[in-house]
Formats: sequence, structure tokens, C-alpha cells
Amino acid sequence: MRKGFEEQLPKEMTMRVFENRDDIQREQISPDELIHELAKKEGSSAQRTKTNEPIECNFYESPNDVPDPKEISPEHKNLMIFDDLLLQKQNKCEAYYVRGRHSNCDCLYLSQNYFKLPRQRIRENANFIFCFLKTKRILATYSTITCLKT
Repeated sequence: MRKGFEEQLPKEMTMRVFENRDDIQREQISPDELIHELAKKEGSSAQRTKTNEPIECNFYESPNDVPDPKEISPEHKNLMIFDDLLLQKQNKCEAYYVRGRHSNCDCLYLSQNYFKLPRQRIRENANFIFCFLKTKRILATYSTITCLKT
């Protein structure tokens, strides 16, 4: 996905790469090389929104590099994706869940463990939670702590 954004590949083409990933792997084609070739073929008109503005995408290797939510422009639609950060300090993630809406920023947090996410700042400020539950015990525990009993 990162390579698709960097090459400014139209989102429809990036989605097709994902949809055909099994065929791509079977043919032993590098997804990065395929995206690069598709982007060359597509030309530099690239990825555009309905307002014909390019989509800007930034990637951060360290939580320390992530800007504070106050630093991002509320004039744009912003999306912050936090992936695999449970072992990191959660301060920046928490700030986005508490103050990100003021910067027109939606957040996604990808985690292997719901219960280790900070409850008061991340879990309780999330609008949607998608779970791939592994056991009935996890489902029962999740239901008990999140559902009101009448």
C-alpha cells in the first residue's frame, strides 16, 4: 500500500493489486515492482480525489516522528493509522483519539490485543471496533465490559 501511495497510483489500481495478490504471488512477481510499472504506465496524473487534489501520504517509523494532532491541518481530511504499536508509548496515539477530531482526523488502531489498549483514551473514544475473536472467552469478556445489561 505504501508503494502505491508513493508512486501515486490511483486507488482503484492499488485495490486491484490487493484483490489479485494470490495470482501475483503465484507468478512470483514483486508487488513493489508491479506497482512501479503500473504507475509508469498510468502516468503522473496519478491519484486524485473528487476535488482533483493529490492525496498526501506520510509514513512514520517511530512514534516520536508522528506530529501532534494540533500540528495537522483541519482544512484537509486526515486519517491516522496506528499499526502494531502496543509495545510503544501510547501518548501520541492517545492524543489523536482525544484531540484528533479537532484537526479533522479519523484514527484507526490495528492491534492484536484489545484489552492492552489504553481504556480511557483509546478504547472509550473509538467510534467503531472490529474484532476477530479467537475464543468464546474473549467474546464473553468483551461483551461483559462493553455492553450495558438491562
